[in-house]
Amino acid sequence: TLVELIVVIAIMAVLAGTIAGVTVSQLNKQTNNTAKTEAQTLVADFRNFMIDYTLPAPGEDDNWKEGAKVSDVLGLTQAVKDFIKDNQQEDKLFLVEEGETEKDWKAGQHKFNVKVGSVEKGEGTNKTTEFTVTFYCTQKGNNASQKPTATYTYSDELAG
Repeated sequence: TLVELIVVIAIMAVLAGTIAGVTVSQLNKQTNNTAKTEAQTLVADFRNFMIDYTLPAPGEDDNWKEGAKVSDVLGLTQAVKDFIKDNQQEDKLFLVEEGETEKDWKAGQHKFNVKVGSVEKGEGTNKTTEFTVTFYCTQKGNNASQKPTATYTYSDELAG
């Protein structure tokens, strides 16, 4: 009868909706995982870049000597700029400097924000500064724990 047919169609609609929701959730999760892997690859590429990196000739506001190793946030910021330029990634990587707003790039777009920062570790004579470069973008979906992020840490001990 018509009532039975409507009930069957309603049940099929509910099942289709459930399956579609789970499928979209899994696709978002996979997209976030792929973006996190891309960010980790960028960290590995940046680590390799930093192995032989020395600062270029300083500009008017720069306080380093040409050929010096990175030893502060300003120097590491310059290194990130050079990494982006040397790898022709201007359209895929955006350096978020003080006072700038990050781009709203989502996982799956293959584009990342880059932020440079520093963290003090230890106390007294054991105090060191670790500089960080974080590659990140906005996750797809609502699960904040899946934020595609990877961080490179550069410490004073390496700056020698």
